[in-house]
Amino acid sequence: LVPGTFDIIPSSPRQSDSITVKFRAVNNGPDTINNLFYFSLYIDNTLYQTCYVSSLSANYEAVCEKTGISLSAGTHTLKNVVDTTNTILETNEGNNVGTRSFTVAQNQYDLRAESIVVSPLSPTDNDYVTVKVNFKNLGSDNLYSNYKVNLYDGSTLIGYCPGTEALTNTLYTCVLPPLRFTAGSHSLRGFVDAEYNVAETDESNNNAYYTLSVS
Repeated sequence: LVPGTFDIIPSSPRQSDSITVKFRAVNNGPDTINNLFYFSLYIDNTLYQTCYVSSLSANYEAVCEKTGISLSAGTHTLKNVVDTTNTILETNEGNNVGTRSFTVAQNQYDLRAESIVVSPLSPTDNDYVTVKVNFKNLGSDNLYSNYKVNLYDGSTLIGYCPGTEALTNTLYTCVLPPLRFTAGSHSLRGFVDAEYNVAETDESNNNAYYTLSVS
């Protein structure tokens, strides 16, 4: 018995992918194995799946698969241990472990603050002002995780919007509840992913600015 090849689906996974791994036990013969044996999949030395075979003809293989695997970005090592309980008496007991390393790519997210839009444009201190922060995900991957869009007046947080997704190249708008401002000049800043929940390819374009004059 020897370990066979691994199949990784998708073949070039990203960290948001649900990964399937197929692994194999091969009977190199010359005789049919008629005893129950087990073979197991480990990823980074953590057991993920164990399968069993009750009979395996010479020069045939048994295939098992583990679905729904989620892995962090980086390099990972698969290990297939065949005949894990040493049930089968083999001519070579030293070739029952197979390994393969593969890389999970980081998702490509890039949340960019596009603009701040206010209404009315020239408010008085008696007006309620609607403030909108427009933003996009310029990355190649759709984002499905939590983040916040914060609105600041100077260094003071005055409102935020929670976000749960950002599809690639789609414009999103954070609409704040109507606000009243004192007379004078106000430096507004919209900060997308203000708590750095999302690992992005560019962390330098998450802010949009607007100077609001209130009479």
